[in-house]
Amino acid sequence: KQKIPDGITLFLDLEDKTEEALGTFTSLEKSTYGNKSLGSSGQGGEFMSCECQEYWDGDVNSACNDDYCINRGTKIECINGHSSCGNDCSNQRFQKQEYAPINVIQTAKKGYGVRAEKDIEPDTFIYEYIGEVIDEKAFKRRMIEYDELNFKHFYFMMLQKGEFIDATRKGCLARFCNHSCNPNCYVEKWVVGHKLKMGIFAKRRILKGEEVTFDYNVDRYGANAQPCYCGEPNCIGFIGGKTQTEAASLLPQFISEALGSTIEDEQEFLREKQDKNEKIVKNDNNMNVEYINSLIMKPIDIFEVNKVMGVLLQCEESLIAEKLIERIELSNQQAIQYKLSYAHGYTSLGRLLKNYYEGESQFKIDDDLVLRILKILQNWPKVSKTYINKVEIIPTVSELIENTNDDEIIEISRELLDRWASFEEFKRIKKSDKRVGNKFVFDSRRQHRNENLSPSRSQTPPDSELPPGWHAAKAPTGDTYYFKEGSNLTQWEKPQIVKPEPEKYESERRERELYQLQKEQREREMQKRDFERRKEREMSQQANDLAKIIANAKRLEEQKLAKEREIKKLEEAKKRKKEEYKRKMSIKKSASTSKEGTPIGSSSAPSSVTSINIAAFEKNWSKFFAQYIPNMLKKYRDEIGHDNLKQCAKDITKILVDKEFKKDSTKKPPSELDNEKRKKVKQFVEAYMDKFLIKYRAKHQKRRHE
Repeated sequence: KQKIPDGITLFLDLEDKTEEALGTFTSLEKSTYGNKSLGSSGQGGEFMSCECQEYWDGDVNSACNDDYCINRGTKIECINGHSSCGNDCSNQRFQKQEYAPINVIQTAKKGYGVRAEKDIEPDTFIYEYIGEVIDEKAFKRRMIEYDELNFKHFYFMMLQKGEFIDATRKGCLARFCNHSCNPNCYVEKWVVGHKLKMGIFAKRRILKGEEVTFDYNVDRYGANAQPCYCGEPNCIGFIGGKTQTEAASLLPQFISEALGSTIEDEQEFLREKQDKNEKIVKNDNNMNVEYINSLIMKPIDIFEVNKVMGVLLQCEESLIAEKLIERIELSNQQAIQYKLSYAHGYTSLGRLLKNYYEGESQFKIDDDLVLRILKILQNWPKVSKTYINKVEIIPTVSELIENTNDDEIIEISRELLDRWASFEEFKRIKKSDKRVGNKFVFDSRRQHRNENLSPSRSQTPPDSELPPGWHAAKAPTGDTYYFKEGSNLTQWEKPQIVKPEPEKYESERRERELYQLQKEQREREMQKRDFERRKEREMSQQANDLAKIIANAKRLEEQKLAKEREIKKLEEAKKRKKEEYKRKMSIKKSASTSKEGTPIGSSSAPSSVTSINIAAFEKNWSKFFAQYIPNMLKKYRDEIGHDNLKQCAKDITKILVDKEFKKDSTKKPPSELDNEKRKKVKQFVEAYMDKFLIKYRAKHQKRRHE
């Protein structure tokens, strides 16, 4: 029974929903383009070719494997009829639609998802992300349109700056790949002929029944941030949006690898930002500029050459270009520089130089970067004149001279043109002296390719019988001679193929597998440590929250006791004033009765006037306070009800009227309450209601218990 690694969930029992899912969108075999210029790979009339030789195993051309093909290493597919590797080589996965076995399932919370039907090995091509390729204007319009239509899921993926793949209405099964903060796949941009393509590749070994996922925060555009249900320990809680606190990745994987960035570098940067409580912000290309600037560039390792040149060839950010140029400058080994130059190095640097005088405002390079590129070209080893003409660097540098006023740029450019002009074709030699070499000069690549495609091809030994880089051709005399691509080596003797050493290749294979296992182990350990740190932070936060709750409850209790003491003081003061009022009224009454000998209860004029004055005073002041008291009591209505509220208003008004009478029985109410008076009245109302509520709640509590 297969052992399932920790953290991996298999969905073997879920029903296959592929046919059902296909009915929810229009299926496309290839992407469609809003206009011809969209999706352009930037290649001119001639496709970039590799140095591989065709190698047939039965009916299968196994040329251009991962280890040795320059095109494959720099994310360029070979095109039939344009390379020495022959037709239908192994580096045509997009063109042949060599997709991994997958199907669609219905997930619990994420809608449809994609499941592996078989085990998938690391770096396997799983699917092309197909859809409608649109420009930025159409992208913004569709975002608004889909939002108004209440679409729950958007399926935009950036192809290159200002261009997007929209798989919302038209696409392929790849549109159902869900997001994960710890994905088992990554997305890479490839050059396929004259177009750019986006492919989904296995990041690690994917087991049969496992869901296929990649990181939307790095690779996809969609609606506003949505909840994430990936369930990974390092889940950041949402999908989408530019601002993230713990994004699973700060850069697309292929750019991260080209810059020499490691998981440890990213985790350290994220921890520093979290400690400072700062947000992580990405630019329009889903890259964190601050993180890129924080990276210390290192020399390029021999295994990184193709990755670096692949990114440089598709570079759309001047900052990335500067960082990669810095890595090339730091790489002093002649072998590295030689491999850089042959890994489409001249094409990549030529493309950057064109941005100096042709580039858009977003990707303009300055004089300083131009000088650095020219100095790199100066240090690259000598190649054949045929090769330097083929890579079209000479017209680019010539244009550079015409489009700059910088004297140093002009001087170095002219030195380069002079140097390249001195490069030699294959030398003319006398046929009689076969030890010296060949008698005639031939074009090393293009002429030989044309000869191979012609009917006379069978007259010379097939290139598959020669060592890599060697070709056979016919001299005008009919004799066969041999030459090596990219050098001045020519000879009459047929070069022998050196059989590969099985032990060497087996050792290299084991070394690569060990490197991959160690890399995956480091990733798991980093994720585990990060999860433990997050748990510690959560527990610490919970303890702090509990302490705050306890402190807040204690403070509220103290406030309640203080308020009760205040109410008690007010009640005592009220009682004293009431007794004082009764005493004064008793004195007034006695005085009124004894004045001029008029008995109590008589209908004399002074007694009638006094009664009328008191009634008028109470009426006027009651009417005055009635304008304000009900509004101050509104907030208590839901708890005590209308009738109780009305009675409280009456009682409070009567008390306030009595207070005014005690102060001055002849004073008339003002036109309105001033701020100071309003504040005092409000304090009295709140104190009265606090006392009332204590009794009211106690009474109702007692009833509930009964």
